[in-house]
Amino acid sequence: MYSVAYQDDIEQRASSKSLLRLLDLYRDMAVDGMPHYSDFNPLKLDSYRDWMAVLFAQANGDFLYGFAGSALSASLSFDLTGQQTSHLGEELGTFLAATARQAIDSGKPLFSLHRTSQTNERHLWERLVLPVRVGSEGLGVVTYGCVRSFQIDLVQALFEASDDGIIGATSVRDDAGVPIDAFVQTVNLRASAILGIALSELEGVPLGQAAPMLRDSQAWPAIITAMRDQTTISHDISWIDATGTRWLKVTASPLGDGVAVAITDISVNRQAMLDLDRQKAELTYANQVLAAQAEELSEIAFEAELARAKLSEEMAKRVELEAELKRVARFDLLTGVMNRLGFEEVARQHVMTAKRYKNELSMILVDADHFKAINDKFGHAGGDRALKHLAGLLADGVRTGIDSVGRIGGEEFAILLPQTGLDGAHRLAERLRATLETSTSAIGDDGTTAQITASFGVATFGGKIGTLESLMQRADMALYEAKNSGRNRVNTDDTISSAA
Repeated sequence: MYSVAYQDDIEQRASSKSLLRLLDLYRDMAVDGMPHYSDFNPLKLDSYRDWMAVLFAQANGDFLYGFAGSALSASLSFDLTGQQTSHLGEELGTFLAATARQAIDSGKPLFSLHRTSQTNERHLWERLVLPVRVGSEGLGVVTYGCVRSFQIDLVQALFEASDDGIIGATSVRDDAGVPIDAFVQTVNLRASAILGIALSELEGVPLGQAAPMLRDSQAWPAIITAMRDQTTISHDISWIDATGTRWLKVTASPLGDGVAVAITDISVNRQAMLDLDRQKAELTYANQVLAAQAEELSEIAFEAELARAKLSEEMAKRVELEAELKRVARFDLLTGVMNRLGFEEVARQHVMTAKRYKNELSMILVDADHFKAINDKFGHAGGDRALKHLAGLLADGVRTGIDSVGRIGGEEFAILLPQTGLDGAHRLAERLRATLETSTSAIGDDGTTAQITASFGVATFGGKIGTLESLMQRADMALYEAKNSGRNRVNTDDTISSAA
């Protein structure tokens, strides 16, 4: 069995309004002391009688039920009238007798809560025990009991267990009926802790007076509006106390003609949001710095790419220049054919190839006839034009990509003929000589034309390949014979070739 009894703060502990009204009625009758049973007889209290009982004190310490209301007896499934408390079971009987004795001894009302399985359902009972005088010397109690609402207990438990501070208040209105304040009726411990105000300083006083931090904030218009317009409004407020800046979310909801104010401490969340905003700002700044650095690096990379491209271009130009220098170093600037250095490099490679594969290799030496006379008559410029004409004719007359033509002296040229025997070389030399003989060229500064002839010396490596020098020497000897034989002719070094 569960049971508790109180003689203080009955108004705060009881949930039944009828019980509290009966308590007020009793107190009105007890102004001059404990009222007499005849004045507080249940038969005179129609509104309460069904749940009332009268217990008379017995000499043995027990109590006798002199009256039991119909609803009370029905809840126990038997009539209590004439029963003694000791007959109701050890726990319940002892509790009922003890609370009656405590009320009589103190001369004050008593409020109790109890739950017992002797009722049809396991309800929690609220019970008011009121001491009265009986007869001239007797004493007794008048009791009023009712089932306590489970929902009310549940709401009260949730009210106290809530993480939010909760204040319930009735409205204070001006003459026009407009809310101007709220009179605090109930406050949970969490609200007291959040606001830093004792419960005794909150309950029973105007809300604006009890909690100035609410009155002086944007939450106050929300509280007034909630009562006036019967709507729910929330506001975040802050104030500074000994611990620093506090942030609260205040939600005002209509409660009858008054207001229910829920207060949530959001200081931690607000600080977290401020920290997050600061971190976002720092991150944004860091991103901006990184973006600026990236842009700078991009510019550097772009400049580096330009420099690389320029360097590549310069390198390509250098390669071209080196190639050109190499070409110039191996070609005759006047005639465009190879010079002696270039010709000998190519000729030595062909000599090596001819030796490796035992191929024939021929050379023709060409010398312009009477070149000094041309220079004397037309000047050096005319002589240069004559040499260019001769070189062009020789280059056009050989196999492109196979044969090689070079200027190896002032007016002397050489032709190298790979895989060509003496007969083939002789035929080519004769054809070149005849073509030159029948051609004319503008040699003079004024366009005067002249006929140019040349002498040709031909030599060939046969089955046994010698050196480039020996081949050139044989061709030179053949050329010498052609010059001595009257010029403008082809001479072959047959004897030397056969001997080789």
